[in-house]
Amino acid sequence: MHLTAELTGIPHPDQHLSSIDGEKLKVGNDTFFMITKLPEMIWNKLPITSHEILQATKEQKELLSMALHHLKRNYSRAYQLIKEFVRSIVWVRIRKNFVDKDTQITSASFPIMPLCIYISDKATFHIPPNSLSTIQSFRFLSENLYHEAVHQVINMNLLLCDIFNENYDSKTSAKIEIPWRNTQAIRNQYWELDRVFHAAIVYSQMLKFRISELHESSLHHEERKIFEEAAASGLQSAQHLSESLLSHKDSFTSVGIKLIEELANDIHDTAKKMESHSVFSFIGSGGSQ
Repeated sequence: MHLTAELTGIPHPDQHLSSIDGEKLKVGNDTFFMITKLPEMIWNKLPITSHEILQATKEQKELLSMALHHLKRNYSRAYQLIKEFVRSIVWVRIRKNFVDKDTQITSASFPIMPLCIYISDKATFHIPPNSLSTIQSFRFLSENLYHEAVHQVINMNLLLCDIFNENYDSKTSAKIEIPWRNTQAIRNQYWELDRVFHAAIVYSQMLKFRISELHESSLHHEERKIFEEAAASGLQSAQHLSESLLSHKDSFTSVGIKLIEELANDIHDTAKKMESHSVFSFIGSGGSQ
């Protein structure tokens, strides 16, 4: 709450806690809180006011429970991260009067509300940026939950550690062209270095999750197709983002430089594993776009 107060300018946001409604979601001995109502004063500070908070349906709750249980059983690394850095989950959808003005999110998290993530139905059939399934799957939701947990960790590290130089300012940052966003608004076609830093780490971690999923014999053929596409395009994206960070070392502290060099090595190692494994034979043909 102290961090929320500092980042939003709302004095004593803890006084509004009684206005938050929701219900508990149990995963074994772990408890998550599904928020169904936020104080308007806090909601209006979030860059998501084109959306509205939903009371999750029985099907949505079941999908969320399956996604979290799947991670707990099969990808404990991701689950432990979610358990530590995600306390609240908010299910949202775009408001009817914004359908032609904005795009519904898949998932999101914001520094002004740490430990809280937002998801929509889109998270059950979309793997960002461009992999869209014809079926819903708790596996896709699992990835999007993990995706947001990684963002939470990065946000926390950027706040607590000196990664960028003291004079770094996102508003005046060098802009990195993002080829896979070339049909979107200009602000999404060119990213600031801190946004690239976020994305490079997220892509590198999602690659490992996709590799794990592709080794699952129980995958539906549509799930396999989507994870293959996302792995191929995700590798290319991670490499592009990582190379862009390395070309702007002057914006980082010595700690930051070490991090982006380790990240580059990690992505390189992942690429080698993918190239040498038969399940990733599609990589050699240039990947899927």
